[in-house]
Amino acid sequence: MRPSVPSALIAIFSILVAASAATSRAAAAAPDPCSLLTPAEVSDAFGVAVKAGQPANPTLCSWAAGGKRLTLLITDDKHYAGSKTTGGVPGVTVETLSGIGDEATLTTTGGTFASVMVKKGAVYFMLRVYGFPIDQAKAKEKTLATAAAKRI
Repeated sequence: MRPSVPSALIAIFSILVAASAATSRAAAAAPDPCSLLTPAEVSDAFGVAVKAGQPANPTLCSWAAGGKRLTLLITDDKHYAGSKTTGGVPGVTVETLSGIGDEATLTTTGGTFASVMVKKGAVYFMLRVYGFPIDQAKAKEKTLATAAAKRI
C-alpha cells in the first residue's frame, strides 16, 4: 500500500525538522570564535597592541592592528576534509601538523598565504594570518591555532 500524500509530506517535514534541529544544535555548540584567542596572544604574535577580536558573523572573528590581520573561522567537517588535499591545484601544499587539537593541517597556496585548519572534538576552525612574510605567518598560525584549540 502506498503512503498517502499527507503522510509522505509529514514524513518529509519530520526529516527536515530533524535535520534543521541537528544543524541548530551544532551551531549552538560551536564556540564563539572571538573567545578562542585573547588580545594579549594576538598582540604577542603581531608585535603590536591588538584590541579584542571583532565578530563579522557568528562563525568569523578578526583581529587587526599595524597592517596585520588574523581571521578565525568556525567551519565544518566537509571544509576540514577538503583542507587535507591539494585538489590537484599547482602550487598548493598540505602539511599535517601534530600537537594542535585532534588533527590539524597547514595549507600553503603558491607561497603567498597559508592557513591552518584544526579539528578538536566536534569543532573545526580555520585560522589565517595576513601581513607577514609566509614563513613568519605559518609560524604565527601554528602558535595561535595551538592556543585556540586549547579553549575548545
